[in-house]
Amino acid sequence: MQVSEGTKICMHIDYEMGIAEGLGHQAIVRSLSKTWSMKSTEVEVIIKEQEAFLEEFGNKGVLA
Repeated sequence: MQVSEGTKICMHIDYEMGIAEGLGHQAIVRSLSKTWSMKSTEVEVIIKEQEAFLEEFGNKGVLA
């Protein structure tokens, strides 16, 4: 499935909001799968991709 970068970012924001609400990883993935009409494995790939992207900048200090 082809997913735009904007959609991936929105999904990751939803993922982080779920974490802030105290939900577990699997519960968030199930919710995102249902909300975005995707398979759990597709959601997992997007989450990992976005986490890796953000980690690149995590070690570089504060972006202004």
